[in-house]
Amino acid sequence: MKKNDKSEAELLEMIRDLEVRQFELETQNKELIKEREKAATALARQNDALSKLYHFSLELSRLPSEDNLEVLIAKRIREFTGASMASFSEYNAESQILTVRHIEMEPGLLEKATSILGENFRKMQVPVSDKIYREICTEIIVTRKTLNEATFGVISRQVGTTVQTLFKVDRFISVAYTAEGNLFGTSLLAMSKEQPDPPGEILLDFVSIASLSLRRKRADEALRQSEEMYQTFLNSTEDMVYLKDENLKYVLVNRSEERRV
Repeated sequence: MKKNDKSEAELLEMIRDLEVRQFELETQNKELIKEREKAATALARQNDALSKLYHFSLELSRLPSEDNLEVLIAKRIREFTGASMASFSEYNAESQILTVRHIEMEPGLLEKATSILGENFRKMQVPVSDKIYREICTEIIVTRKTLNEATFGVISRQVGTTVQTLFKVDRFISVAYTAEGNLFGTSLLAMSKEQPDPPGEILLDFVSIASLSLRRKRADEALRQSEEMYQTFLNSTEDMVYLKDENLKYVLVNRSEERRV
């Protein structure tokens, strides 16, 4: 009888051990499923980001006129990151000022923000000291907690807190468009608490592609201005100026020479 009792006790203990083990295995399995789902979600987000990056590159290569380059960058970086707001500010090296050129967000929300911050919000200017310039160019992508910090103090803490509360903004991601040590512009992204940060490396690739396009646009503008000044100089002189190719065909003449030929 005692032997049977012992056998039953051992059997019950074995059953309890199996139940505990089964529970542990089920818990581990659930955790593995969650990890796989998390990894699958992250992979899907990364693939989506890569697809958007690819299409952005194509858009830039096919852009007939770069007049709207800044608008395109603001639109695409908002789509790319899922930000509730994305802006583009152009940097002027002579005046050392960042000026907002475009703000991408829902029209109704933009009106609300303007009512709080004033009309100057759409063309807000941020003075850039040498210290701030070095900071921007060193930290290409940086996260800041407040609008006051993100605008280097241009927007006060009180007003910034009001805006963040109204739009449920948790943080701001600042990105700098630089090439060969030169700053061409920046973007500011307003992110909600529920919105995860975009993949860092892919965001950096987006910024690099946009930076190269901005540098090319700046170079094209400088070349066009130089050609216009050169042509103005040629046409303002009374002397006859011309240039011929190896076939003695005119390739450049000023107005004085035009009247002669």
